[in-house]
Amino acid sequence: MIVAAAVLALSSCASYDAVVEPPVPDGDSPRSWDVRAFVAVNGQDGEARDACLRAAAAVAAGDADEAERELRTAMDAGEGAWSEEARSALLALLFDRCRWDDILALDGDPGSSFVAIAAALAGAPRETLAFPRGTATLPIRLSLSGCPMVRARVNGVERWFWMDTGAAFSTVSGSLALEAGMGGTAAGDISTATSAHVGAGIATASLELGPAIFVDHPFFVLSDRDLTILSIGPVPILKVDGIIGWNAIKRLDVHIDYARRTVTVGEPVPGPRGQPVLFWYGYPLVKAHGAGIEPLLFGLDTGARLTTLRHGLLDRLGLEYSASTVWVGGAGGGELMESREVDRFSFSVAARTVTLRKATSQPDRPVAVLRVDGVIGSDVFRRTTLRLDASNGVFEIGR
Repeated sequence: MIVAAAVLALSSCASYDAVVEPPVPDGDSPRSWDVRAFVAVNGQDGEARDACLRAAAAVAAGDADEAERELRTAMDAGEGAWSEEARSALLALLFDRCRWDDILALDGDPGSSFVAIAAALAGAPRETLAFPRGTATLPIRLSLSGCPMVRARVNGVERWFWMDTGAAFSTVSGSLALEAGMGGTAAGDISTATSAHVGAGIATASLELGPAIFVDHPFFVLSDRDLTILSIGPVPILKVDGIIGWNAIKRLDVHIDYARRTVTVGEPVPGPRGQPVLFWYGYPLVKAHGAGIEPLLFGLDTGARLTTLRHGLLDRLGLEYSASTVWVGGAGGGELMESREVDRFSFSVAARTVTLRKATSQPDRPVAVLRVDGVIGSDVFRRTTLRLDASNGVFEIGR
């Protein structure tokens, strides 16, 4: 699944709070964390299953090349559900790696959003990125959802852009694309943070974010209406001009200070490769654990107002909850969704303990072949700092 743009979650007006506590003592850390425990596919045992498990382990260790080889092995095994899921996971992996020709060779479905996007970009100049001014610190604002917003330029036209890890692709509104002289082609329907699908175009343009200068950076182009997240009648209350998505953020070293309202942007520096805390497999994912040694897997969405759990986690832990129906908004509109609420939930991530004084859960949505236990939103960071360096698997809070 492609999470396309504007991943704002406005669930309810109730007061929820996330508290980040001091570093977890070493003795409280889990001895091991194995991504294979999160693989969720209903299928028979066999070579395809084994290869999918090895692929998941490779991705979590930061070895995309090995993951690709294992997924191709699983596909070639032709073993029902596992082979089909391997194909979907491989398409997502190739998408993240901008392997447009390989996507076209693998997927011949003209109605596939993967194919439409790959076809539009296969002949485009290859994207480049330079940091002629090294590192710079820029002022930010926070949106209504708590998403950091920073000034950036597209083809020289400056606007406030959301820095949204939940958006797979950088995105601009139709009016901004027109002003910036962006061409582009239709990419068909793409999925959003909710179950909505929106029509999108795709185009390349320059993107300047402080010291980082992208040339021929791919963007989705959505209508102004689809990027109006909240309105009262015809009056837009929350309209998004642009989004800096994961395809840009993953190539940066960013340090966001939510309390001081700044973001420092620089070039990632290769370092010793340990086991990454942050990895990507259809979505940015973060390794965590609950009470004791219960391993957890969370998505990361800086565009979401609240950290949310998944129904399956509550069921697995036998937690008591109250149920309600809430409205969740995103690009292309919103939808009513079943929500469950627990009074308190704690988990540890990146040597910090995060306590949700009131926690909500949403229906389960697998990512690639993985079961996720929740999504970390902007409420965790609003009094502290967040550092992301995806190329080195770095996810840090409060450092």
